[in-house]
Amino acid sequence: MIAVVPSILVGAGIALLLDAAGMPLPAAVIVGVAAVLPAYGLHVLWMYRRTRPRTSSGGEDEISAACPEAMRGDHLPPCCAVP
Repeated sequence: MIAVVPSILVGAGIALLLDAAGMPLPAAVIVGVAAVLPAYGLHVLWMYRRTRPRTSSGGEDEISAACPEAMRGDHLPPCCAVP
């Protein structure tokens, strides 16, 4: 899954920052590894919320509320042009 790559980069970055701050390397690596799981979970949650289908139960944005055709696909029909 694509969310793994940014999560690993977050963990590596945290470990490098902590190592540069003077934390012993084994402890910095442990903290970096521990940071990967929450970063992965947040990324998956963001992807889920971003790609879930919109419903007419009040969770849509103003474009899909004003133009129901926008809820059927990724394209915006002419009636939904954003100014």
